[in-house]
Amino acid sequence: MSYKEIKIKRARSLLYIARELIKCGIIDGESYVLNADIISELVEHYAQDLANLKSRYGIADRANSAKISGLMAGAIMRYRPLLPVNGRAILDGYDGNEILAIYHGLALCAIQSDGSINHKEVEKFVSQPAFAEWTQRFKYLLRKRNHTPEALAFVFDTIGNFVFSGVDLEQAGE
Repeated sequence: MSYKEIKIKRARSLLYIARELIKCGIIDGESYVLNADIISELVEHYAQDLANLKSRYGIADRANSAKISGLMAGAIMRYRPLLPVNGRAILDGYDGNEILAIYHGLALCAIQSDGSINHKEVEKFVSQPAFAEWTQRFKYLLRKRNHTPEALAFVFDTIGNFVFSGVDLEQAGE
């Protein structure tokens, strides 16, 4: 896959997940809007991080879904593509970008080899009683603590390997 194709694929996945989260009411679509210029910078940064990661670890083919999830979550938190609309978003405490980073990562980890998202795996995970507390802790990590995209990849790798039993992280990468 070419550098340009990688960037287009990630921009599309980000837009798709953001729209789904807004449609479901998980992210308040009245208070936030995705900024196209920021998304462009974000996927450029992601593509460069991906090239660096592949070089550093000698990955010849595709990086797995967990690595992509971590790199994208890191880029989402760095660039914060969800912007408040007319000051309506409660900036102190509203966590639209954190939610986007988490759910986008979960969706990427649930991608099957045919490219479709295994929605059943994601729904099973998010319907667990402990998911709300896990999400609060993850949002705190993303917003308040130091982290690297590679550390975030490890979080998603754990989910992909131990929670999403019907998904092969190696087959659905990049």
